[in-house]
Amino acid sequence: MKYDLVISGGKVVCPGGVREATVAASGCKIVGIMSADVAVEGLRTIDAAGKHVLPGGVEPHTHIGEYFPFDQDLASETRSAAAGGITTVFHYNQSTDLYRNVLRSQIEAVEGNAYVDVAYNGIINRPDHLGELEYLMENGVTSFKFFTAYKGDEGKALQQFGCDEGALVEGFRRVKEVGGLPMVHAENQSIYLAFTPKFTHRNDLAAFSEARPELCEDLDIRTVCRIAEYVGSDVYIVHLAYGRGIDIVEDFRRRGMKVFVETCPHYLTGDKTGEGFSEPVSLKIVPPVKGKDSQELLWKGLAVGQIQTVGCDHVCNMWEQKRGQGDIWTALGAFPGMATRLPLLLSQGVNRGRITIEQVADVTSTNPAKLLGVYPRKGAIIPGADADLVIVDLNLERTVDPAQLQSAADYSPWQGWHLRGWPTTTILRGKIVARLERELGATLRG
Repeated sequence: MKYDLVISGGKVVCPGGVREATVAASGCKIVGIMSADVAVEGLRTIDAAGKHVLPGGVEPHTHIGEYFPFDQDLASETRSAAAGGITTVFHYNQSTDLYRNVLRSQIEAVEGNAYVDVAYNGIINRPDHLGELEYLMENGVTSFKFFTAYKGDEGKALQQFGCDEGALVEGFRRVKEVGGLPMVHAENQSIYLAFTPKFTHRNDLAAFSEARPELCEDLDIRTVCRIAEYVGSDVYIVHLAYGRGIDIVEDFRRRGMKVFVETCPHYLTGDKTGEGFSEPVSLKIVPPVKGKDSQELLWKGLAVGQIQTVGCDHVCNMWEQKRGQGDIWTALGAFPGMATRLPLLLSQGVNRGRITIEQVADVTSTNPAKLLGVYPRKGAIIPGADADLVIVDLNLERTVDPAQLQSAADYSPWQGWHLRGWPTTTILRGKIVARLERELGATLRG
């Protein structure tokens, strides 16, 4: 039998571990994983000798269309995703309108504009969004984000809806009733509003971090988990920056709760000193990066399976937008990161012995696919799954150059970093959508 696509000679990261094997695909599906010594014919064959084959990345945390028109941002940022080995992007659909008025047009915009598959997380951004949960579930949206920050005047200014404890109880109940997963940005607003005036005389990354101290996450992670326990709901904590937040989660897990945790590459590679970054202000994000102790605790949490996913919290903006008026307080709290998620985990994680290649596959693909409702179609190299694959070279060394990351953004917080371990080929449903050449950067479909 001749298959449409054969990937041979590589070390395949399967659910049971890593093995030398041949992956065969026909149409858009994986149809077989054969022993490496079995001859397999393909209409197209890729030699992956010396490389690893991982399931295509499932990115759980992106914000598309924040600073550019949605269609335009969709094209450039999914192109960047493909360059970074990501084949499915979950976009946080943040709307001040009813979703019935905007979701269908956003789903339709994907056709012809996206280089990879796109799915959606919902954001509960007004109280009556809870009345649309059934509609969202019917349209494939199964995860719903709540904010404990951004209440009152701050929320109005940012067009975001912060939930008090009563709203969380009601929201978690409603999400549980429809079979969805509540997700929470857990950061105590009253603490950071009280602390911020004490630090505005300074203009450094640490000042911003200290104005939103670890206590902010500590208090609200406890509150969110207790409310979920009361309701009898699972809960997903997004973008954990606070290393000791893992201890809080573990306490609730020991009580029988299912609490899922996401962290991000910037919390694993940066700290409030900004050390190692040419432009420390580029790391401004909320929750902010913390101290080196949190950074190491997050790596340990990944290594022992206490953290389930790594999302990049990607937002495309330009450096002039990002830097604001040249100070930490007016700088934007967001940055691009899709194309660097996998290289950072390979270089700073696998190649430094902090985590294994199997764990990278788990936190960047398998676990988010399971939690966000697209497994087993996505997230694993198994027969019947979509032929979404990424070939990575753990020995390939490159310097992070924004011009080669395929985003519309003209900077990266990690620009100038020398990383070892990069994706070389990204395959979506059996078709090559990105190929990284040593000299030429990424070449993509379309």
